[in-house]
Amino acid sequence: WLYSICKRRFARTCWIFRCQKGNELMNKRNPVTIIIGVLLILIFMLLLFVFQVRTTEVAVVTTFGRATRPITKPGAYLKWPWPIQRVHKFDQRVHNFESKFEQVLTPDNFNLLISVYVGWNIAQPDVFFPRFSGLVERAEESLEGVVRNAASGVVGQHPLSHFVTKRSSSSSKSSRRC
Repeated sequence: WLYSICKRRFARTCWIFRCQKGNELMNKRNPVTIIIGVLLILIFMLLLFVFQVRTTEVAVVTTFGRATRPITKPGAYLKWPWPIQRVHKFDQRVHNFESKFEQVLTPDNFNLLISVYVGWNIAQPDVFFPRFSGLVERAEESLEGVVRNAASGVVGQHPLSHFVTKRSSSSSKSSRRC
């Protein structure tokens, strides 16, 4: 019985001594640890307030969901954190669009099977973002209708002979001489 009481008091005394020693260690902080902590906080703050636009990108900054600042030049820029401002980046390189094959009637009543190829890019991100919700797919859907109407209009104004040429004998002879 006496042994168990002494054992408990000794264990309690050791525990109190360890806690005091731990507090002393906590009060003696290493300056390297403090510097690393401050650097990590600075890096985290930079990630919240700074963003980068690359040479192949354009961006638009939205404030509370409305496009407020278009960015077309590469570099680092400042912004407010997420609830206030958000950055939407778009690829500035040329996007390729090819329409599906379509039958079009010429004025001389011949059917042509055509496909149109278009290269386009985003030059004004502040106009692109609200109009297409920042989605390239929606822009291509809109572009498909415009391209179809333009192609039908052009083909509908010209007879088949404007699209198909016959090779004359004089041009074939001149090409053989070269």
